[in-house]
Amino acid sequence: MMRSLIYLYQEKVDLALSDATKAIAKYDKKTASKPLCAFYLWRAEIYHTELEDTDKALADQQMAYKYLKKADDAMRRTFFSARAQIYYERKEYNKADEDYGQILKMNESDLYAMIGLARNMLARKEYNAALEMLNNCEKYDSKYEAIYQFRCKVYDEMGETDKAIDDAIRYIEYAEEPHAAIYELIFRKHLTYALAKVQTQIQKDNDYSWKQLRIHIYKWGCDYAAAMTSWSRSMGHPPRFITTEATVTTKSAIPSGLLRILRGLSR
Repeated sequence: MMRSLIYLYQEKVDLALSDATKAIAKYDKKTASKPLCAFYLWRAEIYHTELEDTDKALADQQMAYKYLKKADDAMRRTFFSARAQIYYERKEYNKADEDYGQILKMNESDLYAMIGLARNMLARKEYNAALEMLNNCEKYDSKYEAIYQFRCKVYDEMGETDKAIDDAIRYIEYAEEPHAAIYELIFRKHLTYALAKVQTQIQKDNDYSWKQLRIHIYKWGCDYAAAMTSWSRSMGHPPRFITTEATVTTKSAIPSGLLRILRGLSR
């Protein structure tokens, strides 16, 4: 399986898939350190993330499910989270709900699963239910960035623009690499309020990245004189985060789902 990973880093997806298939064919439960479901999950993730073939990915996950009883909770969580993601992408939200529910049976405070349920509710336009779920998540971890990533969208859909901006600010504050696509359109709906919130953040920690964001708000509002003045005052300070471009995962980078499975195989 390690060679399969190396092939992925080299962008040799066909060879990575071939190695995953060989690992399944040569699996020996007497010598293997992990259950067979882990190997099916690995190949399913290659189909899903590299080849974007959700039919084959689900077929492999169905095979993995047959051997899931012998897996530990960490592997079971990986299985249900991976399958729920595919169901979400296929807009089969009720099936995704069931898989997130299985994760919550193992840990009722699993924030990943709770966020997943809220995301499904948002997709179904069940805004009040999504809001209730995300508020509950906040009680467990008030600095979990995904809460604010999705709650700002819920508020935005409900027409609560200022609350959406408040949560977008929290998302930017807690995310290591916040994506502009998540907050820019919301900020544009009430630039004056967004500017005031960013000014408050600058006064609080004087981080250059907030100043960078302030420049963009001026620019979005076509106040180029203020943008130039702000830029001149902010020169010489490296940004903490990128504020205008979403982070792009290169093709050679290995998706987190694959890495979770590989770590499981290597333990």
